[in-house]
Amino acid sequence: MNVLTIADQTMTGDVMYELVIKFDTPTITAQELITRRVRTEVYAYNQKAEHAINPVSLIIPTDQERILNGKPTVRKFIDPDKQVQIALDAFKNNGFFILVDDRQLTKLDDTITITPDTKVNFIKLTPLVGG
Repeated sequence: MNVLTIADQTMTGDVMYELVIKFDTPTITAQELITRRVRTEVYAYNQKAEHAINPVSLIIPTDQERILNGKPTVRKFIDPDKQVQIALDAFKNNGFFILVDDRQLTKLDDTITITPDTKVNFIKLTPLVGG
């Protein structure tokens, strides 16, 4: 089994969240990484509850604002296929970027060789106010 630890970082390098994912093969693509990460987060959300979403998650349920504001809501299950597509589109449109051992992945078919020392960082970009 090939294990990757994924760290969500801010632009200043602060780690906000870490997630460990296992892969069957030693080489994967950026698309496989994103897909597995999103499916892992969706599974955790659907199995547990709204509090399973971390603050920098790639998935954001529609009713999350109501949860954060303390208003009751009916728990909805998230569609993993829809969330994968949203995340893949965000990657293609520079909504976040991925660094693997300090190398930026720029295409969905970029490959990652998993070793015990491989470092993966997701960095979500924040739009500037007003623009």
